[in-house]
Amino acid sequence: MEENEKRWVPSPITINGPASPVAGNNRIFDALKKAETERGQENMFDISGRMIEREKENSKRALEELWLLKKSGREEDAKTIDMLIDYYQKKIDNVREKEERLKSIGKESVKLIDEKRKWQKDLAQIIQELEECTQEIDFLRAKQEKLRLKEKEVKEKSETLFQKLSTNEKEVIDSLYTVIILKDEVATAQVVSAASPNQTPIETLSKQETVQAPAEETQAEPQGPLPSIYKTYKQVEQTRFPKSVVKTDRGRILGEYYYDPKVYKNARKYVFNGRYLVDQLIKGIDLFKTDESNESIIADMVLMASDIQNRITSRPNIYFEVSTNEILNINSLKELIDDLNAKALTNVATFCTRYMKKVEVLGQNYEKMLAEQLANLSAKVSDAGA
Repeated sequence: MEENEKRWVPSPITINGPASPVAGNNRIFDALKKAETERGQENMFDISGRMIEREKENSKRALEELWLLKKSGREEDAKTIDMLIDYYQKKIDNVREKEERLKSIGKESVKLIDEKRKWQKDLAQIIQELEECTQEIDFLRAKQEKLRLKEKEVKEKSETLFQKLSTNEKEVIDSLYTVIILKDEVATAQVVSAASPNQTPIETLSKQETVQAPAEETQAEPQGPLPSIYKTYKQVEQTRFPKSVVKTDRGRILGEYYYDPKVYKNARKYVFNGRYLVDQLIKGIDLFKTDESNESIIADMVLMASDIQNRITSRPNIYFEVSTNEILNINSLKELIDDLNAKALTNVATFCTRYMKKVEVLGQNYEKMLAEQLANLSAKVSDAGA
């Protein structure tokens, strides 16, 4: 009996130990995974719950049988039966304890499984969208490359067409003026040309008609190491029309104005020489780039543009050039002054480039249109006098 007693000492049964079970080393874990694989949709927690329930029922039946055996058995076997009864009773208690714990874990795990499925579904959707985006990006990159090549081709084509169009425009203007200008107007222009040399020094022009600027304009004397744009640049254009020169009291030229010498001085109409302004602006920009600390260069350019603006807005006998009026007019002059004050020299340079390209396209027609404009202004004076 002592040997039997030693033999029947129950060893503790561990269903869910503290360490995580590893496949191949724990037969219970292997059984659970196998059952989970075979049943497909069921999870480990449902299967383990059924196993615990089955163990509990088996232990109950074993206890019932042992109690019946104890009642009907021999007295010398009672001790062994008591040991078995004690073993199964402890087993039932242990199973009940584990059952409660597994139920709690199972409920929590079912929620986690549902949440995991939801996130896996979202992850699959995200992966699919990422793949679609990648394909779309590849498509857009290929399309971008094609469009860049097309853009380059169109730019080259546009540049070629622009050059051809400029050539045609110049030819059309030449043809129109050959047809439209009357012989007497041409003769008048020739008389003006004969009366005035092709290239007149500024000093000589100032003797013909010099208009002094207001007193406050004399404050524009440069203080930096570089000379003023008025002193570093000489007008080199050749024209057959005399010009009236506007100066400050220190001799700085602020602007040039064409006029018809056949008209009496007090009745003259003046056309502002836009080329002089643009040439001075180009020179001023170049000077300022070499010494951006010399604020007097900007001040000189602002003074020139402001003087022109004041004269044209306050005097009815001063006009812009008709040939370049879509570029140089009262509105663009105001914008030019704003850009100069803001030191937006890129905008100023763009304005100068547009003006010079227009003059280049006009060619000889620039002076033809100027002659016609002066002739028309003189005719208005004659009509008014009559």
